[in-house]
Amino acid sequence: MNELLINAFKYAFGGRDRGVITVECVRQSEDRYRVVIADDGVGLPEGVVWPVPGKIGALIVQTLRESAKTDFDVQSTPARGVRVTMNVDRKAAARNHP
Repeated sequence: MNELLINAFKYAFGGRDRGVITVECVRQSEDRYRVVIADDGVGLPEGVVWPVPGKIGALIVQTLRESAKTDFDVQSTPARGVRVTMNVDRKAAARNHP
């Protein structure tokens, strides 16, 4: 979540005085949670995917996928923002992050 929030602060609102970032957590079952982080910023540039291979964000995402059994869905719309949905296994995350 930190990486997503930092990216929104750094890139989403260029040329604007304000923007909205939302964080939502919904319990799906006993051990699964859906976490959504979204902004209403500029969106990803045309043809760019996140996380960018070889960058720290990609390493963080891969680590979460492996250690916390997390999957990611990234949606971006030019001039309308980015929305990242993560489905997190609570027990796996707790085992790896005391």
